[in-house]
Amino acid sequence: SDVRRMCPLAPTTKILWYNEAKEKFNLSDIKSAYNSCNNYGKIKVIQNGKLIDVKVNKFNLSANYEITLSNGLKIKTTANHLNKVLDKNYVQTKDLKVSDYLPISLTPFENTKNMSYEQGKFIGAYLGDGSKDGSTGITYSLNPIEDKELIDWLQEYGAKIFGKHFSFYITNEKGTSCSLSMYSHSLRGLIDDFVDGTTAINKSLNMKAINQSIEFRKGIIDGYLLTDGSHSSSKRKDVIYTASKNMVESMQALCGSLGIPTDLKT
Repeated sequence: SDVRRMCPLAPTTKILWYNEAKEKFNLSDIKSAYNSCNNYGKIKVIQNGKLIDVKVNKFNLSANYEITLSNGLKIKTTANHLNKVLDKNYVQTKDLKVSDYLPISLTPFENTKNMSYEQGKFIGAYLGDGSKDGSTGITYSLNPIEDKELIDWLQEYGAKIFGKHFSFYITNEKGTSCSLSMYSHSLRGLIDDFVDGTTAINKSLNMKAINQSIEFRKGIIDGYLLTDGSHSSSKRKDVIYTASKNMVESMQALCGSLGIPTDLKT
């Protein structure tokens, strides 16, 4: 058998995996993935834009090495774990050097063509500056001047996407901040389906988003950037801000599914 299959990671290592029996993506520690294997057999993970079958095994070994990547992510593993290194073959953890690079895939994953860019943008804007209002309402807290283009877009596309049962109003439009409140069972259902948590410190993206179209996932990122992010043309990078650890992990998984590298700054 391939020795690369025998390389353990710490049970707390977070991985994105697909439960074929439930047709659902999960972002959890590898121990939970192992338990799912026991219940359902093999699981799937994304490799170079495709789902592949994997089997998670348990080893009675201590993960006593920690690899810190240049993007801030950390991997806990064993001394003999084999790591694919750029321009090299596989290198054991104990032999890694600071100058070594562990490559990541830049190939986007797409399993279905479901959901549109516009629907994703509504979700992304909510992740950045949204809250729930009653049983059918969604409120976006925005700047009436700086966010005017987004406010106009949300109103226009809200009516197009969610139809005649969609309504909205703006409060404090003349101030430095305003609330755009929207009422629609369809919009609320969209947010409830794809967003976990309710506050700035526990909101995150539900991993069912990974199984939707590439354009939908790009819309989520763009919507988030327009509400709680920034863009630097000179540095050629976008920055998303959040106080939620779960949001960080879910957005990293989202970007990874699109082949977009991320850096973590705290």
